Amino acid sequence: DWDRDGIAELRRVVKIGDKIFENEPADMIPFASWSSIMMPHKHLGLSFGELVKDLQRVKTVMMREMLNNLHRTNNPRTIVGQGVNLDDLLSNRANGIIRTKSMTDLSVEPTQSVIANVIPAMNLIDQQKEVRTGVSRSSMGLDADVLARSTKGAYMGAMEQANQRLELVARNFAEVGLKSLFLKLHQLLLTHMDKADVVKLRGQWVQVNPTEWRERSDMTIHVGIGNGNKEQQMQALMGIINIQKEMLGTGLGGVTVTPNNLYNAVTKLTELSGFRNANKFFQNPAEAPPPQPPKPDPQEEFVKMQAQIEQQKLELKQMEMQMKNATDNRKIDAAIAKDMTELELKYAADVPGAVI
Repeated sequence: DWDRDGIAELRRVVKIGDKIFENEPADMIPFASWSSIMMPHKHLGLSFGELVKDLQRVKTVMMREMLNNLHRTNNPRTIVGQGVNLDDLLSNRANGIIRTKSMTDLSVEPTQSVIANVIPAMNLIDQQKEVRTGVSRSSMGLDADVLARSTKGAYMGAMEQANQRLELVARNFAEVGLKSLFLKLHQLLLTHMDKADVVKLRGQWVQVNPTEWRERSDMTIHVGIGNGNKEQQMQALMGIINIQKEMLGTGLGGVTVTPNNLYNAVTKLTELSGFRNANKFFQNPAEAPPPQPPKPDPQEEFVKMQAQIEQQKLELKQMEMQMKNATDNRKIDAAIAKDMTELELKYAADVPGAVI
């Protein structure tokens, strides 16, 4: 409460020695920090190097002493008396002769090898390092000796337990460090970016305008190693894809499973397989072109055309018959009318004064 108004405020202070150079209000703390191993009530925690720093010094001393002992064992010092020829002794020729007046004047300093005692001690230090850091030999790769003595399930379970500490560190990085970092980036974009920009997102160039974003602070960090290793995730995804295909084959498939759901599953499976761009193998339903009508079969079109021609021939034949019948009827009517006229005229001639 620098201005004594009863309200605590965030301020940025720059101090060198006992002199304060800057003291001004601030809207955020522009720092995001995290440590491998967090310590209670401390800003800075511990790194993996600090956990094993003392063990590394001890192991360095033991390794140096073991090498010195090996050097002394292979090249021992020689004890000589007054009767030894020093020129012969200093010559390192193979099968060289050393002249001496008495065998008691020439001997080798005894050196006891300590390698058999140092190696178990170094293995003990390695075990302590694995306990402290959680980085074990099992998590570094496939050990043929261990695999030969265990089943696949037991070996994978041991690797999963060995990786739990490393996964905890990764989750700490995500929750404590990356979440805070991206929240601050989000706040800076909302505050200072006043125009749209074009960025590449999921292989596509899209326009991003931070001025249209709503202010949001509820974000979730998803750590990819939180649901087992890659093999387990791929098996789980294959099971999900099989269920989706079965549901698509039923009547409720279009309601419970959509093409986008299936595309998301195969995209994640492709990423776990080691391929970054799933669009090389699968088409996004949202970007797919509209379906085109199927092209007609030429043979079927020829058969339809022949049927239409036959139908037209039949219709023309029927029309021809109808016209012929109509012509015949007109001829009959004309003949009847002619006969009636002739009869009337004859009747009128035979019967004078008759009214027709």
